[in-house]
This record gives sequence, structure tokens and C-alpha cells, in this order.
Amino acid sequence: MKNNLLHSINSLINFWEHSSEPWGAKDNESKFIYANKKYHELLALPDKFNVEGRFDGELPASTSEFQTEFQEHDRKVERLKDRVTSVEIHAFNGLSYFQPWFFDKYPLIDDNGASIGTIFHGRAVDNMTLTHLNKIKVPKSLIFTPIITTANGRLMARQ
Repeated sequence: MKNNLLHSINSLINFWEHSSEPWGAKDNESKFIYANKKYHELLALPDKFNVEGRFDGELPASTSEFQTEFQEHDRKVERLKDRVTSVEIHAFNGLSYFQPWFFDKYPLIDDNGASIGTIFHGRAVDNMTLTHLNKIKVPKSLIFTPIITTANGRLMARQ
């Protein structure tokens, strides 16, 4: 199965290695089969640390305690055979403060239509576009409540 997964993503790996954003893939047990350099940098992993064959909980990163939630996301993606997006808020890049990142997960589907793993992609939450408020008279003060539908995932926070 591992060879089948690697074969499925080989052409993608060429792109991911040159991407300025974090990308990777996991098998259907949520073990890493690949993560690019930007993902390693985002998690501030030690130089030459190999994520292959490991679970999230085995990584020396602040995200390791969320292994169960990440695996729930993976199973949901495989079940729905569609993208699931989460907002991850951690002290990324080895910094001392929290940063929000969108993480999109996509199903990795074999020739028979079976979900055999997931592809993930991270992108920083840089700015907020208020295009949906263009018909509303904006008051002096706005309170934003995060709303993430079940189709897009769910917002999870731990203190």
C-alpha cells in the first residue's frame, strides 16, 4: 500500500518541494508518507527530522497534542471524499506567539475510488476580506464570531 501511495503522489511531490507553503500526505492510518520543507519549518522540526511513518503525536512540535483531532479530520475527509478545512492556532515557526493557519485536507483516492489517505495544505490567515458585509451598514464596533460549518470542518481550541 505504501508504494501505491507514493506512486499516487510522486508528481505532486515535485510541486510541493518548490512550494512556499506547507504540503504533505498521510496514509489511511494518519501516518505521514511525506511532508515538504515548509511544513518542517512551520512546525520548527529539528534539521533532518524524518516524519515518514510517524503519527502527529510523535512529532516534537506543539501540534502533537492534537493528534486525535487531526485523525478525526483525516477520517472525515476519507469518508466524505471531499475537502475539510480547519483553523489551526499554534505557536508556529518556533515563535512565542500564536498564529492562525487554515489547513485544507483532501482525500487521496485510488483508481478504484477508495480513499487511501489524505493530502494536507497549510496557508496563513493573513487578512480578512469583508466583501460579504458590503450591503450592511457597518457599526462602529464589530464582534466577529467564528462560524465554521460542518462542511468546512470545525473550530477547535484548547487552552
